Amino acid sequence: MWPSANPYPAVDLFDRADAGEAEAIAVRDRFLTGVAASVRLLSLTTDIDAIVIGGGLAGLGDRLLDGTRRVLAEWAEDSAFLASLDLPRRVQIIPRGFPAAAVGAALIGEELEAPAWLRS
Repeated sequence: MWPSANPYPAVDLFDRADAGEAEAIAVRDRFLTGVAASVRLLSLTTDIDAIVIGGGLAGLGDRLLDGTRRVLAEWAEDSAFLASLDLPRRVQIIPRGFPAAAVGAALIGEELEAPAWLRS
């Protein structure tokens, strides 16, 4: 949907959308809708307290988080059920540089407390 020579095409997309490029805005909004739909699906099919987005997408940081929360909040305005789930509060982005794989491996089989940013 967004061909780019940039090694980080999602960052390029968000940069161009932030600069006001109409096509980039349309693709970014479709992208954010897809991420929000994934968050909604996960929350409806599993019993989880938080949905944490990691991997390469986490590099978008607040732009991804704010956009995803905006879409989820818009959906909640039209659905009392979705509003009751408080999905915008439950979706988070893993902090840049956080060693998720190492922490996940350490938590497996252990009764360690999750990091504060994950519990909030």
